[in-house]
Amino acid sequence: MKNTYTGLGIVVLIGSLLIPHISVIAQSLDTPPPTAEEIEKLIQSQKDNPSTPVEYKSNLNPEGLKSARLGNCFDVYKFGNVDISLGLDKNEYEPAELIMFQGNIKNKNTYPLPGLKIRAKVVKIDQEGGRRIVKTVDEFIVQENISLDSMQSKDIKGTYQLPLQAAKGEYELLLSITQYDQISIAGVSFTDDVYAFNPKFNIKGDKQEKISIKQSQITLNDEVYNNLSFNPIYPKIEPITIKVPIQNNTNNIQKVTVSYELYSWSDDLGEAAKVKEVLKQELELVGQASTNAIYTVEDIKEAVYYIKITVKTIDDYQNSNWDNIANIRFSYIPINEPRFASVGFNTAPYNPSGSLDLVACVHNTNDRPVDVQVENTIKDERGKIIAKSTYTGPVRGDIDGIYTELPKNRKYNILKVNSIIKDIDGNIVNSIDLTYDCKELDPSTCRQGGTNSSILAFLGGVLLLGGLTLGAREYRKRTLKSVK
Repeated sequence: MKNTYTGLGIVVLIGSLLIPHISVIAQSLDTPPPTAEEIEKLIQSQKDNPSTPVEYKSNLNPEGLKSARLGNCFDVYKFGNVDISLGLDKNEYEPAELIMFQGNIKNKNTYPLPGLKIRAKVVKIDQEGGRRIVKTVDEFIVQENISLDSMQSKDIKGTYQLPLQAAKGEYELLLSITQYDQISIAGVSFTDDVYAFNPKFNIKGDKQEKISIKQSQITLNDEVYNNLSFNPIYPKIEPITIKVPIQNNTNNIQKVTVSYELYSWSDDLGEAAKVKEVLKQELELVGQASTNAIYTVEDIKEAVYYIKITVKTIDDYQNSNWDNIANIRFSYIPINEPRFASVGFNTAPYNPSGSLDLVACVHNTNDRPVDVQVENTIKDERGKIIAKSTYTGPVRGDIDGIYTELPKNRKYNILKVNSIIKDIDGNIVNSIDLTYDCKELDPSTCRQGGTNSSILAFLGGVLLLGGLTLGAREYRKRTLKSVK
């Protein structure tokens, strides 16, 4: 039930999920980013010499706020505050077997979380000279459309089919949780070192990989890419050439297809995040030969790029072999990309405890200020705007919270949230859409007849009573006239 982070996991979280920079990196553009060893030393020094927490101070301009207030985002947004546990029916499997799994997921927050999805990477674990090698061979959805009320837990159950020719070895399932494919709740889907849970299993037998990528020899501009370390950060805008070595482990000719998918930030949003259409090529490798899959990211416009390179064997039966997947992520310091780290309510709209606020957490992908306009709109099930706020001004690398307060002492069956960030030209650069529905989260709290039905019922009763009184008076007048 405990969230798991390995190696430099917490650094990857800060650098890759929330702010693709660290304070020691936010220097002049000519200053190279620190090495993994330097970052590790920094973390250890902070552990050895803990300092008292610094009082939160917002980087946003309070004069740019309308119908909102500033506050600490992390008073509400607790990354990893969702526990997930998943058990497999066995520790060891034969190729082609069915893995059966079950467990549970629990929301430890004081607010609900609708629209959750549990994603899994199937990774093969190898060792090279004492170095741990993690290579992705498949990705799948464990469960989706999960809605959790505060402190609520739900069971997870499912199956996963192993390939017919699954290679022997050690494997793990790296689990992460996203909300509406837009917000990272626990673990990070686009890294291999920050995950919510990682059940392990082995595959028996004598099957070997027909084709494999050499994960430890992937390079970006001829520099080795370590998927278990901090994402590369480039101080200047330049094309990046990615080389992924592909090895034929058999004595026969093997034909493969290589697909290249390029995304902005991550692939969580699927097609909506794609920068370019999928590029595919076919390669032929003679026995025991190797070659490089090469892709160059040019025409640089995004602050953070995520590229998925997938190698598939040709002429195999369906589900015969696993794929080989290289997920690569890097960023550019000079390019601004204002984003939401999180958007959500601080309590349940249908059963609020105290003030009901929408908390939008905003930041830039580097430490320089960039002028934006943030708009938050909350509507009920009838489409009526319940609350709206704007912020106009700069955002920086540090994450800041914008609190939009909803009317006091009211409850809502359904609330729909739309939060957007616009650049100075009015272009939408990031958006979040959320739906909170008491029927999905806690049906027992739904108010009969919709939002604030008791008030509406009372008003309806008053109108009905008034109508009956007037009708009675009119009837009496007519009766008296007829008598006269």
